Amino acid sequence: MYLKLFSLLITSTLLASCSNQQVYNAIQVNQQSKCQKLPPSQYDDCIKQQSESYEEYQRKLEAERQAK
Repeated sequence: MYLKLFSLLITSTLLASCSNQQVYNAIQVNQQSKCQKLPPSQYDDCIKQQSESYEEYQRKLEAERQAK
């Protein structure tokens, strides 16, 4: 009984994490497509701002949480 509950909890956590990453990636792609509409002088800066990986984002988020 407890093993099934634990397995369900782990599976749910993993699925939620995957979904969060998919949402992050979708937002990032959307922002990058907006960068393409900018003049060349602004394009590079815009793309650099959108190049942070999900893992980097998670690390920064966790560091902010620990700082509080």
